[in-house]
Amino acid sequence: MPIILILKLIGFFVWLLIGLVMAALFPRQLSLASSQIRPAFWPVVGTGLVALTLFGALVVVFALLSIVLIGIPFLLLLGAVGLALKIFGQVALFIFFGESIGKSFGWRSLTPIALVVIGLVAVSIIKGIPILGFLFSLCLSVIGWGVTIRTKFGTRENWLQKRA
Repeated sequence: MPIILILKLIGFFVWLLIGLVMAALFPRQLSLASSQIRPAFWPVVGTGLVALTLFGALVVVFALLSIVLIGIPFLLLLGAVGLALKIFGQVALFIFFGESIGKSFGWRSLTPIALVVIGLVAVSIIKGIPILGFLFSLCLSVIGWGVTIRTKFGTRENWLQKRA
């Protein structure tokens, strides 16, 4: 039991560090992404489910291709993309929960860093519940991936548009 608590505390501080750095570097993008969760909830969930399903299928394909060595660089690239999607989506969710909690207490104009801290504390408390925490974490992953892909990492730019 103490080992699990220590691992959860380490995870909390790692996410705190990641969240603070992300909120300091990309406050506008994270705010835009978190603002799209409530109005487009079901499309975000659908996008997240499709993305995670495709990601899992690609992991299997590239793992099988790793037997003949061609899949190893693709598997590494896929891991990096998955990590970037997970981190951005999770921090956007921290801001979303921080805003929701802040509004319920009547706090106005909180900084993105404060929102990340508030949201991280709330999410960590819920994740600490044995079975419900795992299901909550799974739902957060789906929503995080979905909002990251739907908002194109909080930019809303057309990635496929030719630039002059």
